[in-house]
Amino acid sequence: MDVLIESTRRFEKDLAKLSEDEKATVIQKINDRASLFPTQKADVYRKLRRLPLLSDINGYESSLYTLRVSQKLRVILAVDEDPIFGQVIFTLF
Repeated sequence: MDVLIESTRRFEKDLAKLSEDEKATVIQKINDRASLFPTQKADVYRKLRRLPLLSDINGYESSLYTLRVSQKLRVILAVDEDPIFGQVIFTLF
């Protein structure tokens, strides 16, 4: 399974505002989760916190999550599994 990491402009802008240590921590945490996904998917999902949908949409669940980086920092991301192409896409917001 391929793991792709995409980031929005807003994420890049927010990341640029962090100190070098904080940037390194954020990047390391994201890369750690992404590298574990193909073999330890359940463990990765346990480390993420799902953001609830504001309304019930026919039983669908949100693909938005938060990843705790530190006591002060969280990353909002979407996890989209694509079994047809054998990949998962992490989109960082």
